[in-house]
Amino acid sequence: DYVKVITTQKVYMTNQTMKKMETWLPANRFPRVYKSFIVSIAKINTIEGNSIKIGNTIIPIGQTYRKEFFDLLNSFMAQ
Repeated sequence: DYVKVITTQKVYMTNQTMKKMETWLPANRFPRVYKSFIVSIAKINTIEGNSIKIGNTIIPIGQTYRKEFFDLLNSFMAQ
């Protein structure tokens, strides 16, 4: 079990699980969008169909996480 954390400054490797990372990060700002991805809402450039673009990286939105992600995004945008 390891997780790669990518920031604007650096890439970190940690011996944690995605589940553990989810518990540490505020869910209203860092939703899990796929089995292998947790994203920062503030860093999203575009959303098209089932994909999120952050910088030059395309991240899929999994069916399991889709409804919860879009519900969160709608509440985030309403603020």
